[in-house]
Amino acid sequence: MSADLDAAQAAALAQAARALSSGNPAAALKALQAAPDTAVAWQIRGLALRAQGDRAGAEAALLKALQLAPDHPATMAQLAQLAAERDAPQEALGWLERLLALQPDNPAVLGSYGGMLRRMDRAAEALPVLDHALALQPDHAGLLLDRAHALRKLQRLAEAKQAFEAALASQPQAVAAWTGLAECLLRQHDAEGAMQAIAKALALAPGDGQAIGTKGLILAHRGDRVAALECYRQAYAAMPNEVSARRNYGNALLRAGHVAEAWPLLEHRPDRPESRVPLARAGLPYWDGADVPGLRLLIWAEQGIGDEILQAGYVPELLAAGIDLVLLCSARLEPLFRRAFKGADIHAVRADTDLRVFGATHQISICDLASRLRRMQAAPAQDVPYLRADPLRSQIFAQRYRSLQAGRVIGLSWRSGNPALGDSKSLRLVDLLPILRLPGIAFVSLQYGDCADEIAALHAQNGIALHVDADVDPLSDIDGQAAQISALDAVVSISTAVVHLACALAVPSRVLLPFEHGLLWYWGESGDASIWRPGAKLYRPANADDRLSPIQALAADMQAGRA
Repeated sequence: MSADLDAAQAAALAQAARALSSGNPAAALKALQAAPDTAVAWQIRGLALRAQGDRAGAEAALLKALQLAPDHPATMAQLAQLAAERDAPQEALGWLERLLALQPDNPAVLGSYGGMLRRMDRAAEALPVLDHALALQPDHAGLLLDRAHALRKLQRLAEAKQAFEAALASQPQAVAAWTGLAECLLRQHDAEGAMQAIAKALALAPGDGQAIGTKGLILAHRGDRVAALECYRQAYAAMPNEVSARRNYGNALLRAGHVAEAWPLLEHRPDRPESRVPLARAGLPYWDGADVPGLRLLIWAEQGIGDEILQAGYVPELLAAGIDLVLLCSARLEPLFRRAFKGADIHAVRADTDLRVFGATHQISICDLASRLRRMQAAPAQDVPYLRADPLRSQIFAQRYRSLQAGRVIGLSWRSGNPALGDSKSLRLVDLLPILRLPGIAFVSLQYGDCADEIAALHAQNGIALHVDADVDPLSDIDGQAAQISALDAVVSISTAVVHLACALAVPSRVLLPFEHGLLWYWGESGDASIWRPGAKLYRPANADDRLSPIQALAADMQAGRA
């Protein structure tokens, strides 16, 4: 206690501290009325207000405490926690970075910093921070668990499994560790082990939403989608503000055709922490689909390129309704969208874009267009094709493909680079031999990424040559790939943006789907057609371990002239 305080002030501060530590924040606040204007008093006031649920008041008090004592670690730690609680992870990270500058070897601070990075999907950055913390405090269950989650996010599944087991060795009753282990085992295709792990989690905490949701994933992997849907419902009821619970339940409802129930769960929330589009926080009203006089609607891109192409199919409908549109799209799609959507103001989306220059009255994510225009019933975009390839480049590819002297020329894509879903969706090129060996067909690679060795091995070992257009990089030149696809007879692909591009260009598509993990909402649960993608014929596996029967079925259809 400072020597500058008189006895009454010192007694008031001591009384406030005792009241707070005994769980009586109201008494603490009352005692502070006689306390001096010091950093300690403001800190106690902040903690008391937080205990009463007044987070805004707590934050203001703690900021005042930090003004009076700028390098006080406990105050920074409290401000970081409050920022995290109101879904401001970047702000929380800033406080933790200031704290680390003062205490670089504090395992608690390192753990908080690494955990925050991990929850922000920055697992690669989180891992060395967590390793540093564990070097200082090797058996800390929370640190071990955060490290395990980071490894799983990085798809280092064998290491993640060991890390979850280490966390459980330190704290056997940790429900989150059992749940994480179950998720890890499921990704390793050990559904039986995953179910045993999740049973232990639920025995410890029968109402834990995360564990219930994970049980749903395991049941879906086994093919019991009805029971899985009920688990997703229960998980959402247990944690309605958790993004994963909303997404799992909403996607399952949508895939099952329950459109009206699904959309409210999946719609974009401009304040959601996982949004990758800062534009969402620009302050414009979020469009609810209503007819607004003088509406100038700003549509901005998020999620993957495939989602953006899929949902762009609704743009012509908005233009036909006379809505004044500003469309901020991925830079790679700008040439295609400019060519297709005459009358819309098209710009490449950038994080630093100043929305005020567009004069928009309302905003919406492109991924919410279907939910606004197809509120009660699933239905595709009305105008197909709704994208147009560059006619000159398309003509060049058509002439090139005629020189292959084949009855049909078919584009091929077999691998996904999606870090979360890619391994479930992807195939090896040699898996496609039943298709590649069919006579009278020339195959053109539409595959992005480094696949030269795989294509060379196919030719060396099987005598099959895949045509490669070296002048097109599918990652950077989607307009070029659109020209390629428009010159083809059909496309055979796993679930990637290639399919959405082909469907948008009205080129027939044959899609080889995964069973559950990686089966996206627009493919539905069964059948060989999608309501959302009528230009695609779908080939589904019988179970999670079946990757070859869809290929064999497609090969038979192609040979018989049905595909």
